[in-house]
Amino acid sequence: MVDETSLTEGGKKRASGSWGTQRFVAQPPQFVPPVDVIELDDTILILLEIAGIQTDELKITLYHRLLVISGNRPRTDFQSAMYHQAEVRFGAFSVEIPIPWAIQEQQVLATYQSGFLKIELTRKQAQRIHIVDLHNDQDEGTIRNE
Repeated sequence: MVDETSLTEGGKKRASGSWGTQRFVAQPPQFVPPVDVIELDDTILILLEIAGIQTDELKITLYHRLLVISGNRPRTDFQSAMYHQAEVRFGAFSVEIPIPWAIQEQQVLATYQSGFLKIELTRKQAQRIHIVDLHNDQDEGTIRNE
């Protein structure tokens, strides 16, 4: 079975199957901006090169150990323009970055300056558990958090 696909308004694709049924599928992101992920002793630093965007066009979401950065860089429309070279990408974008360890969600810091989005994620300190020696008469044999 071959599907015919065409673009519709609103950035969605309309796919028609051989039986005439239509289904709407969200259009995938138009580009992926370059990203650096740098691991330091207690911080993960993420640099996203995304010039020409307003901060209200950015969405940064943390799902457990997955950071998702998405947004839209709008294109300036020029009337009756003929492009001789077009390398700058515009439109919707999305980046998913797996985080290797738990982070302190209250200490996430995001800044946007000179075309770079910088996100700092601080490592959550491991919880230490004190194990009591059951053969020692001075302790009760309980486990407690320190």
